[in-house]
Order: sequence, then structure tokens, then C-alpha cells
Amino acid sequence: DRAVREMRAGSKQFTVWGDPGVVRDLLYVDDQIDAILTADAAFENCILNCNSNRPIAIGDFAKAVLRALKWDVEIVYPAGSFRGTEYKTLDASRFLVATGWQPKTGLAEGIQAILQEDYGIDRSGLK
Repeated sequence: DRAVREMRAGSKQFTVWGDPGVVRDLLYVDDQIDAILTADAAFENCILNCNSNRPIAIGDFAKAVLRALKWDVEIVYPAGSFRGTEYKTLDASRFLVATGWQPKTGLAEGIQAILQEDYGIDRSGLK
């Protein structure tokens, strides 16, 4: 949301809170739902992590957003913004090995789908 607002406002930078090296699990929502349904069919009465085991650094995610927007600006990480735990991811090996599940939507495709659905931005730019 912030990237689209800043781009539409004509900003010459993209402000990202935190640290570019912080790592998190990201998964497109349709894939997350599919993972949960897959786990439900394969497991019974257990606690299970359902993700792709492909964590991503926040800085890499921010760059992917800029590529999807075709917006060539500097990424700025304000000093003093909340950084959180440096590496926060869950191991989903048990789920992945037992089910063979893999996400259908890659990072770039997921970002593009969100831009299209929520903001009317397609691959060629603003609608």
C-alpha cells in the first residue's frame, strides 16, 4: 500500500520500515489456503507449519515491489523504525515432505496480482 501511495504522490523514494536484511516467510494468500487444505487432508490432530520454506529478506521483497511497479527510485529504510527479529521463519519440512505441496504463485506473480486486484495496476502501468 505504501509503495503505491508514494508512487502515485510522485515521491522519489520508497520508504520501507525496518532493515533490508530481516527475513520473513511470505506466501500468496491463495497458496496459503491451499497449503492449509492440503495439510488438513494429510494430517490429523497435530500442530503443523504450512509454508514454502522459501523465506525472503525484506530488502529483496521491496525490490520486487519496485520491479512490479516499474518504479525506479531509491529504497529508504528510516533510522529508528522497528526492525524486529532478524530471522523469523517457520520450518515446514514435515508438511512439505509428507505432502509434496509447492506454492503455485511466485513472488513476482503474487505482487502483480495484488497490484492488479487492489490498485488497478497491470503490467503496463496504471489503469
